[in-house]
Amino acid sequence: MRSKRFLILWLAKARTPTLTMFICLTIIFSIAIALSGSLDIHRGASLLDQADGIDASHPELLAEAIVYLQPAAEHESNDPLTLRYLARAYRASGQQEKAITVLERARYLNPNSLLVKWELVFAYRDAGRPDYLLEKELGYSPEALIVAAEQGLESEHYQETLQLYSHLAKHWPEHYSQEMAFCHLIAAISLLDGLPDFLRESEEKFTRYYAVGDGIPHSIVPGFELRWVYPNCGTLLNSQHGGADAIFWWGGRGSIIVEVRQPGLYQFHVSALNDDPPPVEMLFGINGRPVHSVSLTKGDRSWETIVLTIPLSKSVVSFDVWFVNDFADPVVDRNASISQVEIVRVQFDSDGS
Repeated sequence: MRSKRFLILWLAKARTPTLTMFICLTIIFSIAIALSGSLDIHRGASLLDQADGIDASHPELLAEAIVYLQPAAEHESNDPLTLRYLARAYRASGQQEKAITVLERARYLNPNSLLVKWELVFAYRDAGRPDYLLEKELGYSPEALIVAAEQGLESEHYQETLQLYSHLAKHWPEHYSQEMAFCHLIAAISLLDGLPDFLRESEEKFTRYYAVGDGIPHSIVPGFELRWVYPNCGTLLNSQHGGADAIFWWGGRGSIIVEVRQPGLYQFHVSALNDDPPPVEMLFGINGRPVHSVSLTKGDRSWETIVLTIPLSKSVVSFDVWFVNDFADPVVDRNASISQVEIVRVQFDSDGS
């Protein structure tokens, strides 16, 4: 703040208009360069996401992303995030050695970043020269990857989670269970617009999802089909207790995967329990983003139907439920229960039928 005031006073007292104009132009030029660099980062990151949403390697989009990200990384050479974007583009286009160089710079700038270290492990592995010291530091193993991926899901670092599960599927397929495939799909759905082709293997491995549209006017999902996203990603909510209802014994997020075969307007009819003690507070959403909140206040153990009307594109989506006030009072034991979710077609878009 002092430096800004000093600059204003100095410019006001400057006796030479030419010098004042030169300084102003210099400041404007510097701001323009910074804005240009920010736009380049945004464009490059957007192109990377588009490439991820199409298939494992889309050379035209990746090449264009690199065109934007290379100068941005040079301008923002001390920004680990920009460097990671560029390294991601290099890795996706098969330029592992360039990715390693960029990631080593990111590690130098942020030596405590676990995300950068994991990305370096993957780049070194893909380059055919594993960094065993770094792998030992991270405890490189399928179990460590699974833990890191679940932490990524909970903190909504979906791109990193995708990398971790993709690496697990490639290098330790025997550990890539139906639960892991569910978590992999959840990360992809939360990050991308549609299901990318490179996750078809996950889709085939995880077959428990529900379809609506294209001749299917509604679909009923029993509560026990909801799976944890966190904690214990991929496991059924009531796996330890059995029963037909989804029961949130503790706070967290549970989801189901829905195939939307035609774009349009859909309703989700959620049957939830007015458990005692009230209130029971939940959020509902699509693809990891909450769109509706509810507070069940009756406390009489009656079932209440919550109706959400949501426009959906033709895609694979997740329907998500968060139980958010489990620990609002440490003395009170409160749970949330869902008996079923009915998905009903309300109206198709004009290109539907």
